[in-house]
Amino acid sequence: MGSKISEIKNNENPKSKMNPTGEQVFFNNEWNRLSKLGTLKATTLKTCRYPNGKWYDSGRGGSGAGYRAKCRTTDTSNAGGDIEGTGLVVIQNNWMVGNERKMLRAKRWNHWFLNDDGNTCSSTVVLASAIASTVKGLPPNGVATRAEGE
Repeated sequence: MGSKISEIKNNENPKSKMNPTGEQVFFNNEWNRLSKLGTLKATTLKTCRYPNGKWYDSGRGGSGAGYRAKCRTTDTSNAGGDIEGTGLVVIQNNWMVGNERKMLRAKRWNHWFLNDDGNTCSSTVVLASAIASTVKGLPPNGVATRAEGE
């Protein structure tokens, strides 16, 4: 499976809306294939515990504040394993096309942990900053730049 994903990533065309490519297409195809075989076991994740990229910016623009507020009011009493009582387990960095744009958004929120060497991850200080920005619901590095926009 790893080699298939590498091949897809190498051929990804983030500007193509007519013939989408990328890992999402691969996973959708695998989902359909395994479902037909009857070998797929799946469950639906709660959107406020595992939110998509709308958490950041409401999906291609906007602040995402409304989406985050909705999730804050969701019952998290038996969440467990969440980020500082937010109910969040993981935030998906999706809902926009192109890896460069996703990287810029993650960096704006201090949610990018790969160091410039491309081989090591950031310190616990950076992780603490990422948790703080998530709990506050505010990006510490300003608003979205034009490079992030749709």
